[in-house]
Parts: sequence; structure tokens; C-alpha cells
Amino acid sequence: MRYKKIVEEIRSIPWPNADLPTMLNLMILSGYAALEFSKSLKIARLIHPNSEAFELMAAGELETDNLQFGDYSKKGDHFEFLWHFIDKHGLPAMNSATVAVDAGEAYLKRVFGMDYNTRVMSIVSREQELPGIFEAILKAEGWDEHPALQAFRYFLKRHIELDSGEGGHADLLSGFPVDDRVEPFYAARLEMYRQGLPALFRVRSRPEPISPIAEKIRSGDG
Repeated sequence: MRYKKIVEEIRSIPWPNADLPTMLNLMILSGYAALEFSKSLKIARLIHPNSEAFELMAAGELETDNLQFGDYSKKGDHFEFLWHFIDKHGLPAMNSATVAVDAGEAYLKRVFGMDYNTRVMSIVSREQELPGIFEAILKAEGWDEHPALQAFRYFLKRHIELDSGEGGHADLLSGFPVDDRVEPFYAARLEMYRQGLPALFRVRSRPEPISPIAEKIRSGDG
């Protein structure tokens, strides 16, 4: 399916080449993505009020205390964990963070403008695809160069456990179909990385293949 091509483009971003400012910008982008995920999951529960799978998943993602690191030990949606450390360390105020904040806001606008069924399908698909993307990101170096990144690394590893383990979130949602209607979501995700992490795209040795929808967003028409 076409969306799988975009997932592979995201996975193949040269994450090991990320320097410290790029990694901190990636954490900011992940904060925006986690905020959108929380809102889209709540939409999924509204559309599927009798789904035990979405309820069980929500119990592990929303108003939960299954993320605990450093001085964070409260119940909350998972995006609150990331933003606790993003704000604590003043990441949005960094000079290099402007592009990440702008890219994150643009991502929210794009995804919030999608129809609810696409957003729900993106939830299902992400439980299948994000562990591989997170594993690729974890190949980056320099996680110990900033205390915020240590919390970010914990967040990524914890989500791989929650999503891909036996009986995890991917298993819970395996009965829901995913098709290319989710392509615009991944196109928006790729563009968020492109806008917010420009250094990683400058170092790529070849132009990456791109889907028509991703190209439309890239050109500013989407």
C-alpha cells in the first residue's frame, strides 16, 4: 500500500546523523505528535463507544501512571509526560527550536483538518508502524548529552514495549482494517520531520521517493 512507502521514508531518515539541536527539536515534534495522538484516540473512543480494544488502549495511554521518570510520577495523558520535560528544560525557547515549533503547529493544523475516520485509522496504523520508527530513532547517538533526551529515550522505549509486546496495543487493534485512506496522515508526519529537522534532510545522499499526496503537502498545496 502507498502509505507503507511513506512509513519506510520516515524510518530511513538518517537518524544516527542527528546532532544535539536536532534531537531536541525531534523531542518537540514528538510532543506535538503525542498531543495529536491523544486527541485522535479520544475521537476513536467516541466513534467506537462499544470497542473494548479502544477502551483498553486508552487505559494505557490516557490518564495513566504507566510513564514514570525523574520527577514525573503523576497520572496523565502520555503527551503530558513529554511536555513536562520539554517545558522543564525550556526547549521551545532555544534559538534552533523555531523550526520545530512551526512544524509542530503546522502538523496539528493538517491532522486536525482530516476527517475523523482517517484519524481513527491512523491510531490503528500507528500501533503497527511506530515501534519500527522509534527503533530507528533510538539508533541516534548523544542521548546522554542532555537530561531532556534521557526522558525522551525512556518515552520511546516504553512505547515500544506498550505497542509491540504480546497483548500490546498493536494486538488489541489488529481487528481494525488499515488502507491507503491513512496516507495523508503519514504524508503530514513526513512533512513535519522535513520542516522541523532540516539538517537531516540536507545530509541525505539521494532524493527520497515521495507519494503524490506527500509531494502535494511538500509543495504547500496540501
